[in-house]
Order: sequence, then structure tokens, then C-alpha cells
Amino acid sequence: MFRYTAEILPYHDMPFEDAVRDLADIGFKEVNLWSSAAPLGHHVNPGDDPSKILSTLNKYGMKPCGLTVYGKTQDEILERVQFASDLGIDTVIFDCEANYSDFVGKFLPPIVEAGAKAGVRIAVENHLTVPFSADFEAGGNEDKRALRTCGGGEARRVMVGG
Repeated sequence: MFRYTAEILPYHDMPFEDAVRDLADIGFKEVNLWSSAAPLGHHVNPGDDPSKILSTLNKYGMKPCGLTVYGKTQDEILERVQFASDLGIDTVIFDCEANYSDFVGKFLPPIVEAGAKAGVRIAVENHLTVPFSADFEAGGNEDKRALRTCGGGEARRVMVGG
């Protein structure tokens, strides 16, 4: 089945309901919500009432399809994994500008474990897990390396996109 979903990010400076209404008006049925650091989209956050968020989405015939989390600490991402589950969202997307070995060795494993327990997939934008340099070369199988380094088991739930 083909799914046509929208990012709420272009509406980062508008109230949540206005953004949802506008996206529904142009035909979207699903929206990727953001719970990131300002000035990025941060329409929904832990502590918000999930039933109110879902009620607003339902009012316009919309469903949440993902939760993007940028500029947050490990603890803040862990909170958002549970928050996503509370909203019925099955995927949390985030980046990390941490040193690669710290990212896969310390930062990512607890998030993957929390995702497995909550039934939420963890999607990592791997283009920011390796420091950029003038001679940065893509295509060095960084995606496979990330999966190997995280280990087996639930770490396979990590989706690496580029």
C-alpha cells in the first residue's frame, strides 16, 4: 500500500492545529510530527496530553506516522520514544553529531532497547554520526558498520538512512 505522508516541519512557526488543518486541506492523511529543539519543529512534546494531540489529528482525518527528534539529549530522546508509543507512532527519527564510537557504543544502545520495549522503531539519520570534513566520502558502507558495531538482537531494529 502506498502511503503519502507530510512533514510538519515547514509549519514550525505555526500553531499545531493550523498546521494539521493546512496539511489535511491539501490532501494528506498522515503527518510526521516533530519534537525537536527550537527553532526546529516542536509542536508536540512529552508532558503534552496525547489524547488532545490525537483528537486534533482526528478532527482533520489525520494520523501520526513518525516523530522526529533533533537537538535533544539521550534522556530527552528516551522520553520521546515512550511519548511516540503513547501517540501510537511506531518510528522515532533522530540524528546525533556525537563521535561515532560514542554514538554506537553509549548513546544509541539504550535508545534501541527502549524502542524495542515500547514497540517503536529507531531510525537514525546516519549522515550526522560521522564528522564532516572537506574530504568526506559517502558510500564507505557506514550503514553496515553501524549495524555491526551495535551488535545483534534488538540492535537490528535500527534503520539507517542516508
